Amino acid sequence: MKEEKFRGVNTDDWTPDDLERVFDRVRCNPVMFTELFWNVAYPDKKVELTDEQKQKFFNKYKRIPLIGPGQLIHKYEEKCDEMRAKGYKDWEFMDL
Repeated sequence: MKEEKFRGVNTDDWTPDDLERVFDRVRCNPVMFTELFWNVAYPDKKVELTDEQKQKFFNKYKRIPLIGPGQLIHKYEEKCDEMRAKGYKDWEFMDL
């Protein structure tokens, strides 16, 4: 089996914590689902999207994390703005 990597973790040697972290990311982020699940599980049906296609796909199916008690929506929005200013795309940081 080909060795896959996700954020420096060898996927041939994942812990349950690694799996849970990746699952949490792909279940709320359609672009990460495509790149980390679909394209790995179905390499013969690999999907390549442009940044514009990724943004449209992300906007259509994204799931925004719930803001818990004591957290303010404006703090969350500030963090999103900060990440965008650093050059990240929405689908790259929406698992804050």
